[in-house]
Amino acid sequence: MDESSIHQLLKCKLCSKPFVDPVSTQNGERFCRSCISQIIRRDNPDESSRTNTDNENQLSKIQSLTPVTEGLVLEMLDSLLVRCGKCGISNIPRGRFNEHKNKECLKASTLCEAADIKCPWIGTREDLDQHLKECKFEPLRPALEEIFNEHDQLKNLIKILETQINELMNK
Repeated sequence: MDESSIHQLLKCKLCSKPFVDPVSTQNGERFCRSCISQIIRRDNPDESSRTNTDNENQLSKIQSLTPVTEGLVLEMLDSLLVRCGKCGISNIPRGRFNEHKNKECLKASTLCEAADIKCPWIGTREDLDQHLKECKFEPLRPALEEIFNEHDQLKNLIKILETQINELMNK
């Protein structure tokens, strides 16, 4: 999207970009949370000379930032059209970008569906189907799940037995 077409009220005064996680200061100014937090940290002395009071003041300033909750502002930010840097698809409403990244983007990194049974594969979503055809772990799922369940049961039994041993030794 052409950033020059975005209204100034939706942009951070520090980074000049549309707000990300917008917050208000006590005097009503709005910034991206990360931008204003960096300024607050930078305004304090370096770590070697920082006192507990400096740390408390810094923490207090950061904690005094309040999230912007006005529906109109948040809806306008969510409706801004963005482009995915990984796959190049444009005109994604910003409010849907995480959904695109986590479920739709073919260039995004993803785990194998058998990651829960220790398949180490990590690749792009567009390569996932091919990997699943060749995955050595998925056909072993029933046996591996049984082994993992038995392993968990044995770990629990060991904890119970250790507790009983400790109780007997403390008598």
